[in-house]
Amino acid sequence: MPRANTDFEAAPCRWRVGNDIVDIKAPPARGRGADLRFMKKILTSEEILAVQGSQQPDALLWGFWAAKETAFKVRVKIDPKTVFSPRQFQVMLYFLHFRHPSTFSPGRVDTPGGSVSVRIFFDDDHVRCIGAATDAGEAADPDRVLHGWGAIGGAKGISSESLRESAAARQMAIRHIARLTGRNAEEMAITRQRSSVGAAPPVLYYRGEKAPLDISLSHDERFAAYAFMPQDLSQSMAQTLPPQAV
Repeated sequence: MPRANTDFEAAPCRWRVGNDIVDIKAPPARGRGADLRFMKKILTSEEILAVQGSQQPDALLWGFWAAKETAFKVRVKIDPKTVFSPRQFQVMLYFLHFRHPSTFSPGRVDTPGGSVSVRIFFDDDHVRCIGAATDAGEAADPDRVLHGWGAIGGAKGISSESLRESAAARQMAIRHIARLTGRNAEEMAITRQRSSVGAAPPVLYYRGEKAPLDISLSHDERFAAYAFMPQDLSQSMAQTLPPQAV
């Protein structure tokens, strides 16, 4: 179930959030925790040693990957020139000494541009991560991030698998935001602008106007996930959007 903490501190702070999810039972993901050649492409030497010493190497490998993806999504919002170089994104998980991924691990990702605080969630068939930092580039408390995930069902009229997965992530996020704000989900839309360098981060629009929320979406195979947070923590979720039309 999505976490729903709506009691925010009074001090304004512009937040940037990121997330990622990996279907660890999907054929492309299975067995990668024993593939040293593959790991050397995306993990640091310390991370490789942790995977090799884990009782669930696949889960930990993809936990590291999800954390790096999450950190990149945060950092690229702060500095659009950020380059995703996985081996230069160092993941520090605070429960690794257990040698077995717990269902929840807090941690930090150190990147060339700054740090991002993360939370990684391990499940039997997927791993997901959320993370946050401020516009000033400082790591922020990801426990304040609102997030959720779900299995992807069939979407009528969408033949592309990638588009279907993306639509599922958007719909999940909109339903959660609508529930917390008491606004009409039909008046919300999440879009991504495209340019010559690729797609920009997703943006929530309410009645055609950009909402003051930072949002992140992710999908992989059977699952989709999302994370969001008011950019100004002095506002509650209900205050971030205009009043419901009468």
